[in-house]
Amino acid sequence: MSQSAKLTATEREVLDDVARGLSNIQIALRQFRSHETIRTHVKNLLAKLKARNRAHAMIYDNPQAFVLCHYKRAQALCHRDAAG
Repeated sequence: MSQSAKLTATEREVLDDVARGLSNIQIALRQFRSHETIRTHVKNLLAKLKARNRAHAMIYDNPQAFVLCHYKRAQALCHRDAAG
């Protein structure tokens, strides 16, 4: 059983938005909740995933996203170097 299976549906939704790079306030506006509620959900999901921070939670929950992120970053750097 994966760690994400322990998350509630709302925590899963919040984690998805965290993975998109949204701030607590942006998530609150998107989900029609208060930013205090979102902060609580983030705190709870970090504890459940035993993650140190938001980035660690995203990587721990979806390691492939981490690899894809680094691949895209490397591509962008190569593009910039080739154009420069």
